[in-house]
Amino acid sequence: MIKIWLDDMRPAPDGWVHCKTIEPVKAYLEQGIVETMSLDHDLGICEKCCEGLTTDEWLIKHQFKSMPHCSHFGTGYDLVCWMEENNMWPVHKPHVHSANPVGAAKMRIAIDKQYE
Repeated sequence: MIKIWLDDMRPAPDGWVHCKTIEPVKAYLEQGIVETMSLDHDLGICEKCCEGLTTDEWLIKHQFKSMPHCSHFGTGYDLVCWMEENNMWPVHKPHVHSANPVGAAKMRIAIDKQYE
């Protein structure tokens, strides 16, 4: 069994598998080998979608109104919705470590329903 750390910026704790996008997480869940997870919401933006800017430049251009992310990377909430739709959950309740309060709240609501 493995522990998944989903985050594009923060390093994974020792002993955790570090995933920066949602696709590898889905693959691990489909294998049925995930013990627990810690999830971020905002997972960055690919070069194609960032308009040729760095993350800092993108934030300035968009007046810090949102974190950059794109459908190519997905978000932690996209992953949780997929987990709900496919009934693919780790053994233990996932933790949400996102600094995005709105995204984190949406993720926790869906997770809490599964682990009542």
